[in-house]
Amino acid sequence: MRAIITGATGFIGQWLVKELYRIGFDITVIAHNLKNVPDIWKENIDVVKCDIAHYQDLQKHHFRYTNFDFFFHLAWAGTSGTERADFNLQLKNSYAACEAV
Repeated sequence: MRAIITGATGFIGQWLVKELYRIGFDITVIAHNLKNVPDIWKENIDVVKCDIAHYQDLQKHHFRYTNFDFFFHLAWAGTSGTERADFNLQLKNSYAACEAV
């Protein structure tokens, strides 16, 4: 089975990656900040650097895996603090979710 995951470096995302890897999934992670990607992922998981605002650029990327069985979209900017109430930022998140799909 193959899965692609955005927001994989967040709390829920890290646990999802860990569990899917444990049960034998081929995983592709879309991450905007590679410093948050554990080193072991870099060896065993396809890690692609891409910000939530630039998902359209993924069309140009050559993925290690194709024909994914599952898509988990967990990426979301401004999940806490004052950004949580920022209407424009949350609207951009909604747009990015549609682009991801």
